[in-house]
Amino acid sequence: MSAKNDNSIVWAFFNKINQEKDVACSKCGKSYKFCNSTSGMIAHIRSAHSEELNDTIMSRASRKRSSSKPPSSYSAANDAFILLVKNFFSFCDEFISELSAHPMFFPICEKQMSLQEKKEDSSVSESDDDSEEECDSSADVSSLTS
Repeated sequence: MSAKNDNSIVWAFFNKINQEKDVACSKCGKSYKFCNSTSGMIAHIRSAHSEELNDTIMSRASRKRSSSKPPSSYSAANDAFILLVKNFFSFCDEFISELSAHPMFFPICEKQMSLQEKKEDSSVSESDDDSEEECDSSADVSSLTS
């Protein structure tokens, strides 16, 4: 058996015979040529031994659930995902810092900050709303690049 096929459920139903060139069903004795593929064996189990297949699947699932430790592949995948998320947020922080300091976008950011400060000041002093500037979120950035 190759390492790729070792975990397949078919090996609960089939045994290799004839110098591992053929396989035989342990339930009914039917034999097949084995060419490193379990597809034909799976089809046989599904059609001829479906109840036994369901029992075997349930048995394997209950053994996996009773295991207290998650498989190492789960742990490694989880660790890799956490690292990916951390790197993504670090990249975003750096990108925003660089973007806000970029000469093309600095006037827009500066205008938005000054408007925010004005709004905060006006809400504290309750001055006229007529003197406040509105920030246009659709500001034409192309004029800043020329």
